[in-house]
Amino acid sequence: MENVNYNKLQKLGLTTLLFSSLFINIGCSGIHRLDQSQVPKVRVSSGQSPTITWTPHNAYQINLYRGKRTRNSRLGEVWSLAQETGYKNKLSSPVTVDITLEKGKTYTVVVQRKSGRFSNTSQRYIGVKTFKVK
Repeated sequence: MENVNYNKLQKLGLTTLLFSSLFINIGCSGIHRLDQSQVPKVRVSSGQSPTITWTPHNAYQINLYRGKRTRNSRLGEVWSLAQETGYKNKLSSPVTVDITLEKGKTYTVVVQRKSGRFSNTSQRYIGVKTFKVK
């Protein structure tokens, strides 16, 4: 009968399992992790018909709400712009709001875009800016 070192085999098995798990986790998290550089940075010009700009420059939907955006608030949408081709980033910055907003009131603009960096996944990125009309 052959002399087998079971402790050595057990350590080798655990080491292999550990490195396999680490490799899988690193690979998967790299694909699905949100890329903060893709989150829209939103700016709004002054005036009652403001211009909305954002970077990165393309988006698929823009919404303008009355009031300050909070997690549980039910804001009333007063203006929106969306493309007809689904969730492709076809809207280019800048856009001008084509309605007249009330002076002294607070509004929140939300810019939504998808990341096209990975072929097997697509993340939604949302940029938010609350402003007061002067």
